[in-house]
Amino acid sequence: MGIFRSKKSGEAEVRKERPAVRKRIVGSTDLKGFVSDLIAGSLLTRDAVQRQLPFFIFVVILALTYVNNSFLYEAELKRNDKAKKELLDVKYKSLTTSRQLMEMGRRSKVQERLKAQGSKLEETRTPVVVVRE
Repeated sequence: MGIFRSKKSGEAEVRKERPAVRKRIVGSTDLKGFVSDLIAGSLLTRDAVQRQLPFFIFVVILALTYVNNSFLYEAELKRNDKAKKELLDVKYKSLTTSRQLMEMGRRSKVQERLKAQGSKLEETRTPVVVVRE
């Protein structure tokens, strides 16, 4: 009638035969077998390993990409720190140079340098006249 049906007395139950599963005993013999299979290369011919091989390759590629990215990131950090130090040095040099130029351009300093060189130039006593057209 529905999902549940009762077995009729005349029907034979069909059983699917399962392949024989060989149980391994975990121990030193298992480890020796694994190592010998690994050394001989027969480990790579097993069906389970061959099915998982693309996944293993993908994981290895991801790991190499991750390592490469971390190295590139650290190199970028070093370059960034170096650029910051250079920028700070250039900024301080610029400030020092502008202060020195401002100091040299002061009226009193210009007069002192002119007197030291023996120049006959003097500051005018009359105000400047602007000529307009």
